[in-house]
Amino acid sequence: MNAKLSMVAAGLVALSTAASASTALSFNADNKASFSGVSGAEFTFVAQAGDILDTLTVTSNFISRSTVKEGTYTRTSGFDITEVWLDGVKVGVQNTIKSNPIKVGAAWTVTNYDNWTFSAHPLSGGTHTIKVVGLTSNAAQFSGNVQITPVPEPETYALMLAGLGAIGFVARRRKSA
Repeated sequence: MNAKLSMVAAGLVALSTAASASTALSFNADNKASFSGVSGAEFTFVAQAGDILDTLTVTSNFISRSTVKEGTYTRTSGFDITEVWLDGVKVGVQNTIKSNPIKVGAAWTVTNYDNWTFSAHPLSGGTHTIKVVGLTSNAAQFSGNVQITPVPEPETYALMLAGLGAIGFVARRRKSA
């Protein structure tokens, strides 16, 4: 009996861990990472102290319908972004672009494009979390991009100074010769 209870408890722990897991982002050579998901999805990335979050952009589209052209439109399909979070703080500026209403059958239809953008000052070192929340239907997803500018390592500055010193030394020798 205890073995069965232990197996059930272990299974529940595994399921809850899997449900709350975040997806780690991988940055390319240009320090950009792309992601996509459904409402509540979390993404993590690691930054060094002083790295700058250049841009965080999340986009989606959804369709709204109304029985009258100038009425209140109700989302019927797609993904409508309602919140974007960075490290547990709501961020971003929403810009929703709506198409002109067109009549489809008995209803008026509008296609909406959500675009959330955010930039930050230098980040603290460690792992950062992005979370996107929205209203969805038909398993619709959002997509996003994040770009950071890494702070150069101290060795980079040392090499630069050594190079400038060498150029100065050569210029001084040529001048005296």
